[in-house]
Amino acid sequence: MVWDDYCDTHIAYKLMETYGSCGGVEPATAEPDQNFDIHCESYDDNLGVHTVSPNRVYGFHFDPDIWGTTLFLCEVRTHYGVGNYNIYEYRRDHNRCGDRCIWNVTRSGVYGYADVPNKPVIIFKWE
Repeated sequence: MVWDDYCDTHIAYKLMETYGSCGGVEPATAEPDQNFDIHCESYDDNLGVHTVSPNRVYGFHFDPDIWGTTLFLCEVRTHYGVGNYNIYEYRRDHNRCGDRCIWNVTRSGVYGYADVPNKPVIIFKWE
């Protein structure tokens, strides 16, 4: 196992740009037309609150810890709902994402994708 992996997490509204071998992601549902706020943090890092406009991408980079316990919790606030979600869990996402996790914020919730475009493997509905 390689412990110095470099991970990217991208959270977006609309069609994602192509990132290396990850390809693009287009969600199955219509996209919101409002900004959303996102606040992500781990045990060690507080990334602050960011406002993301439609068709824009918010992302962050990190190195997973050597124990395989890295966790990022994000609160997402939209016109359609609010939720607190584990956006990155090492055990769940290390193999699913490789070095890039792709998420989409939609009218119905937050969708996480693997390598197959248009097919979310994780769906968090608004709370």
